[in-house]
Amino acid sequence: MKNKELNKRKFNFSLCATKKDQLIPDSQCQDLLDLINQWAREKDYSIRDVNLSGCIVKPVDVDSLLEDIDALLRIFNHHKANFPCVSDKAEGKQVLGTPDLYINQGYDNIIHKYPAPLTRDKIADINESGNWLNQNSLVRLYAVLDCHNALEKIDHDVEGAKHVELIRRLRNNFAHGSGKYDPSKKKHRDTMKTMHKVLGISIEGRVEWPLDIVTVLYRLFEGVKTYCRDRFGTHNIANSADAKISAAD
Repeated sequence: MKNKELNKRKFNFSLCATKKDQLIPDSQCQDLLDLINQWAREKDYSIRDVNLSGCIVKPVDVDSLLEDIDALLRIFNHHKANFPCVSDKAEGKQVLGTPDLYINQGYDNIIHKYPAPLTRDKIADINESGNWLNQNSLVRLYAVLDCHNALEKIDHDVEGAKHVELIRRLRNNFAHGSGKYDPSKKKHRDTMKTMHKVLGISIEGRVEWPLDIVTVLYRLFEGVKTYCRDRFGTHNIANSADAKISAAD
């Protein structure tokens, strides 16, 4: 509604439950805030007032949460054991087996026989699919945390919180963007630097997100599990779950 005296437009947004006893996690409120902020920037509006208030979310069942994380990792490992990435050293080869990483975990040695010797372009095509699986594992890990209300008010004093924050940042890029690393974007550069600090991996000369199984993905899963055990193992903190925002130009 336009206020003629102040020449302002005021908008109220709210995220509301649509079913009886439905619980809304704060992470969904944050998603709404992100969308509103983007919309406001496009309209050249400013956000003047933000008020989060609402119902108490369901306490986190840490045992069930950890079981779901382990189940996700098992499914991911199963897929990667059947469709592993291929080393550049495989150029010219026509028969490949399952990497030792998965055989040592008890997976079958599946033989892949290609109709022609592998070229660099063919290896790149195979690894593009493998990279998609790697990205998908983090998107689904975020979804598991979200559905268990484990992303409410991340406690940065708890061990593993930085791993959870990395999952959130990477998921936003993979689920709401191209999934590609763009060094021209500050958020991407900052996330890459955080990966270097938290995981101790080299980022020099990187032109894409580092998603190595052992040095990145497994360590992110373990860091998230550590956070969940320490954050929710002995206590839960109630969180608000509804949001109202006022924006004016």
